[in-house]
Amino acid sequence: IKYYLGEEPILSNAPTYLPFYEADMKYVLENFDNLVLKDVAEAGGYGVVFGNTMSAEQKEKFITLLKKEPRRFIAQEVIDFQDIDILEDGKAIPRKADLRAFVLMADEPLVWKSGLTRFSRNPDSIISNLNRAYDNAIVLRESIGSETLSYIQLAIYDMNRAKLSSV
Repeated sequence: IKYYLGEEPILSNAPTYLPFYEADMKYVLENFDNLVLKDVAEAGGYGVVFGNTMSAEQKEKFITLLKKEPRRFIAQEVIDFQDIDILEDGKAIPRKADLRAFVLMADEPLVWKSGLTRFSRNPDSIISNLNRAYDNAIVLRESIGSETLSYIQLAIYDMNRAKLSSV
């Protein structure tokens, strides 16, 4: 928000800990079961582990790796995402969702007022990322104009076509 709009954000990001700092490493080790740990070299929900779901052996191995390669990981407080109803096979069913900013870059950045809602495909998962989730953009035609909407529709078409050709 600050980068794109020069404004202070209204909502805070999830508290994030960088284990290569001694104080953060201490916090991560003391609160391991309450954190989600992410491998910064991964994307799309890969390399994400929840401390409270790991066996004692898995924790021991992970903590050994964490201590050996602290720059490789970040840790964050687990956020309990809101359930929203989605339509699947004509039925309304609850899924975990999070809200994201959607920014179009041009001469001046345009931050959509409606944003983006991302929800998990898996009813038992709170991981909602680009590779493992669906995005719902609520588009206000008056806010962005038909020409911009057409470019977005073309981009979505091209992404879907590329996805089909890689299968």
